[in-house]
Amino acid sequence: MRNKTITIVCTILILSAVICFGYIAINSKVKENKKAEEKTEENVPVNEEVVEREERGQNINVNSRIGIQLKELIKYSEIYSSDITNELDRNGISDKVKLLSTLDKIYRKEEYKQYLQYSEESNNSYILPEDMNTVISQTFADSTISEKQVEDILSFDESTNSYVIIPRGFATGSIGYVLETPYKVTEYSDRIEMLAYRLYVTKDIAMESIESSIKISLYYDKAKSTMAFSEAKDINFLEADEIEYVKSLIDEKKIDSSSLETVKYTFTKTDSKYRVSKFEKQK
Repeated sequence: MRNKTITIVCTILILSAVICFGYIAINSKVKENKKAEEKTEENVPVNEEVVEREERGQNINVNSRIGIQLKELIKYSEIYSSDITNELDRNGISDKVKLLSTLDKIYRKEEYKQYLQYSEESNNSYILPEDMNTVISQTFADSTISEKQVEDILSFDESTNSYVIIPRGFATGSIGYVLETPYKVTEYSDRIEMLAYRLYVTKDIAMESIESSIKISLYYDKAKSTMAFSEAKDINFLEADEIEYVKSLIDEKKIDSSSLETVKYTFTKTDSKYRVSKFEKQK
């Protein structure tokens, strides 16, 4: 009986020891794993928030070779400037802007005048689609167009497959238009931005007793409620002289530049040529 009791006690002690050693071993393993995990976490680099710095652009002289190229792309004649800038303000570089700007260049630039054709049969001027597309692709980064009509200015004749120019009356005494004067050009790695002042112009031919003159009235706003400057010029004052004329008035503080509307054009470069890619009205 006594031996049986001793055997039972020994068995219990052995089982207790086994359980105790097992518990210690398991606990030790868990602690080791936990330490290993903590060490691994310490070694994993923390993802720091990357703050992208805005690229600092390089200023380019407005009258440099590049500046002159860009100015020519956004130069509009008196007859179409209001139509183009109104559409730019409403819809940015839309199909209508592409068509109007191209029509303007074909009329104005000697290198494109060959694209303007005349039909004696229908008694109208027209432009073939391939010629229109050629000029668009040389002016705009995105040369695709789906719309082919500009109300009261341009229509597309499916029967002759051509853009037909709707005749417009020319004002003989007074004409109103928009003049944009570039003043800052900034080059970035992927684009060039050009800022321009905008003025609203009225040109009146004043008949005087001895000789005629042109009265130039410049306004800050489209409604022409706030005049910026007015002056009579010689009748030989040309449209080509106007940008430099306005620039000199701004430089001489005769026009308050802080009151002028400003616009921004963005250009991208492809095939060694700059093309208009974006328009924004600043104020």
